[in-house]
Amino acid sequence: CILSKEQALSLIRKIDFDEKVKNIFYNELDKGLYNKYKSFASNPLLLTIMLLTFENRAAIPDKLNDFYEQAFSALFNMHDATKDAYVRDISSDLGCEDFKSVFSYICFKSFFADEYEFTESGLQKYIKEAKEKFKNINFDIEAFQDDLIKSVCMIVKDGLKYRFSHRSFQEYFAAVYTCKLTDDIQNKLLSNWIKEADLIKIESYFTMLFNLQSEKVNKIIFSPGIIQLEALYNKCGFSVDFLKNMFDTIAVRKMGKKEEYSTSLFIKDRYLCYTLRLTCRLNNYKELEQSSIKSNTAKSLYERDNGEDLTFEEALATISEEELLEELKWLENQVKFAIHILRDNESQSINRKRKVASILDEL
Repeated sequence: CILSKEQALSLIRKIDFDEKVKNIFYNELDKGLYNKYKSFASNPLLLTIMLLTFENRAAIPDKLNDFYEQAFSALFNMHDATKDAYVRDISSDLGCEDFKSVFSYICFKSFFADEYEFTESGLQKYIKEAKEKFKNINFDIEAFQDDLIKSVCMIVKDGLKYRFSHRSFQEYFAAVYTCKLTDDIQNKLLSNWIKEADLIKIESYFTMLFNLQSEKVNKIIFSPGIIQLEALYNKCGFSVDFLKNMFDTIAVRKMGKKEEYSTSLFIKDRYLCYTLRLTCRLNNYKELEQSSIKSNTAKSLYERDNGEDLTFEEALATISEEELLEELKWLENQVKFAIHILRDNESQSINRKRKVASILDEL
């Protein structure tokens, strides 16, 4: 059931809840909250979670990470909206932090196994693995499963299947567990995952992880790739040889009916290209997306094969190397920015031989 904005507002009106909180939330939902969190606000269960989160802070956090954390906390400590004095029981008898540790592990394992939906035995398999992982946290598997569905609403039962109430909960808590891994394991796991996974999934997850541990992500995950990128840039300069190492083809698309064009490069080296993109986007590089441009160079490339993909040799049969590189100057700017981030992180490293007092001054 997907709710329109009007249906979401109507549902909030009908919920038996504190009228003052409900009215403020209703107005915020109407003014812009629905559009900002549409994937949540259009789902009846998740809309209720938003209201519960709003009750605790009188606001929905701007950062998604903060929202997921507050939503989980609100759900775990939830009072039944229709019976103010009734505290919902946690069948597993776990405290919030222990419960979150177990749940984060389940999210981590299932996320990297690319599983979002489970059979009952599949879900219990993950809970059992978590129980074996955290030997100091004692709980019953079926009670924990019951809590996931009925008490904290992280899992929804749909017929014979079980799935996360929202996929971003799985992503966020997978990132939470990732933070607990050693630097070496994070580097090996995530560097290899960048080479294998789809960009959309990578970007969403890394946004969560970067918000939790930005300095570590830059140093342990991105730096090795940017070091390789810098070596290639130093060896080849910004040249066609450099481009050929990273990309297979180039294409120019016409933007609507206007004489404007957008230049795209099709990835060859997934690891270097994705690492470059993630480094730039997460460190707030301002010109990551190539805007539409008006240029004779782009027009010439477009007209050569009516916007079809071109090898670099085919492109150079139409325009000069100098014109091609000028057209792709936006890429070189990204490379320079990523190298700057690399140098900046290196300069922040602390010499272990220095005294505690001098180290503390930098922290």
